[in-house]
Amino acid sequence: MTERYSPTEAKLALARTAELQVARERSTVGVTREELQRIAGDTGLDVDLLDQALGELEDSRVQSHLQSRLLATVVRCELLRPLSDDERTELSSRLAHERGESGRWEELPSGRVWRSPSLRLELRSTARGDLLRVTARKRWPVLAMALGVPAAAGALALAVRALYSWKLGIESIAVAVFLGALVLGWFLVFVLDGQRSRAAGERLRALLEQTVRPLPAAPSTPSPPRALPE
Repeated sequence: MTERYSPTEAKLALARTAELQVARERSTVGVTREELQRIAGDTGLDVDLLDQALGELEDSRVQSHLQSRLLATVVRCELLRPLSDDERTELSSRLAHERGESGRWEELPSGRVWRSPSLRLELRSTARGDLLRVTARKRWPVLAMALGVPAAAGALALAVRALYSWKLGIESIAVAVFLGALVLGWFLVFVLDGQRSRAAGERLRALLEQTVRPLPAAPSTPSPPRALPE
């Protein structure tokens, strides 16, 4: 008996075959349309369907940019098409789940805005499609640089001054310790915040791209009628 695969399994198998073939051909510099057409012919895929898939890919292409600032992490995504209402609802739902907080949509003259306690999603129409801008506000780096680091540096300077109070020139030593600890603390906060913000921003960017670039559904084929028992 010939084994049969579901449409989803067949799609995954063909996609994996094409992925392996592309990796064998040119793993780092990308593949041209002509090379994809040749690979499709080698793997038994319909070239016309490949052209249709490439057209859908162009329509759903996303240009995203990530920028990490001291007060916020900003992710910008430019779509070459308008965002549907279902995608907008799905995007706000995923963002709320990612941040663990609820939000709501607002209509502004500049476009639609979804707000939550620590997130702001702006949706604006452009001549090419839609522009999404997600701003994730940060609080702990500002508090650390404004309160935590100076307090720790001051405590260290006081400890040095109390420990070596019998020596001459202790005031200058305490000031030097305070300034050195202050600079070092701010530098560490900046580095740690940069690493953390980059990881959080990449998660946000992946979430946006997964939402606005869903995998096209395979066309459904009617199941053959089952014979009734006699």
